[in-house]
Amino acid sequence: GCACGPGDAAPVETTSDGDSGRVRVERTTELVGAHHGSQHGGMLGTGACSPTGQYPWPVSDLRAEATQTVDRVESTLVELSHRIHAHPELKFEEVQSSAWTAGALSDGGLDVEMGVGGLDTAFVARAGSGPLHITICAEYDALPSVGHACGHNIIAASAVGAGLALAPIADDLGITVSVIGTPAEEGGGGKVFLLERGVFDGAH
Repeated sequence: GCACGPGDAAPVETTSDGDSGRVRVERTTELVGAHHGSQHGGMLGTGACSPTGQYPWPVSDLRAEATQTVDRVESTLVELSHRIHAHPELKFEEVQSSAWTAGALSDGGLDVEMGVGGLDTAFVARAGSGPLHITICAEYDALPSVGHACGHNIIAASAVGAGLALAPIADDLGITVSVIGTPAEEGGGGKVFLLERGVFDGAH
């Protein structure tokens, strides 16, 4: 089980890298994961505890599984990025881009709700039910005249990749993962509306 009690930090070792003054923090607890279950076996490798002290924080097995997922969907992510780039949509008008992004997450098994926060082109895609709630923002609007000069097509595809990688292992990690589609990053304040309307409530 976890070596930490509720509210306790996991044991750490800190080292300095010299002149920069930066400190590297390494978790040192060796965990045996009852919560991890039979799917990945008992020994989770070196890791840390969750903030609640209730769940182990596996490293090697789940990291490998997440990497395999990304490798498997790599072509889908690249195609999504290229498609959004080729069809630039301005703030609050990202009808295709939001649908494509949400669709890729739905196809990967996440539960998707469209039109959240009163914004037609916003969405939430969710997996897992753990107490630690991780939120990933997907942006997909373009700039007038120049299209995706800020690379929101890449941000959208990266958010999808992160969501797809975490979804199958979310319950093993003791987390809830939400990918939030956030329209109107370029001058529209989409995230402000979503924050004010409670879409980010519960995220850590």
